Amino acid sequence: LFQFLSSVASLVMGSGIATLEVKDTASLKQVLFAGDPWFIYCINNDTRNYKLPDVLSDSARQLKRRLGVRVGTLDCWEQTESGRSVAQRFKLNLKPPLSFVAANGNKPRVLNLAGISDADALEKRIKPALELQIYRIDTL
Repeated sequence: LFQFLSSVASLVMGSGIATLEVKDTASLKQVLFAGDPWFIYCINNDTRNYKLPDVLSDSARQLKRRLGVRVGTLDCWEQTESGRSVAQRFKLNLKPPLSFVAANGNKPRVLNLAGISDADALEKRIKPALELQIYRIDTL
């Protein structure tokens, strides 16, 4: 009964995973540069219709609730308006699998999902990428 109710609830509420479009430049810039934390799972034409990893589907709402991290999918290898793909722009892997965390306006940090089996493990891997980097300036 619980499993059925859970399935119905997720169907009604959605998965909590946003589908990001490369052609929507304003939204893409917001995700990558505005500073809000995002976990991006990269897809391409070959993997677009594949089922997302269970750990991602099961963890999306918890990541938003506990860490404020939104989860999205993006075709990281499709050319953006600038003529380069997101993967090229940030010197990331040029083929799947690829996932990364973008936060605090920092360069995206690659996060491999291999070996992560539950939401708590994913949370532990994401947390270091969310920390602000503060540098001391001694002289001007």
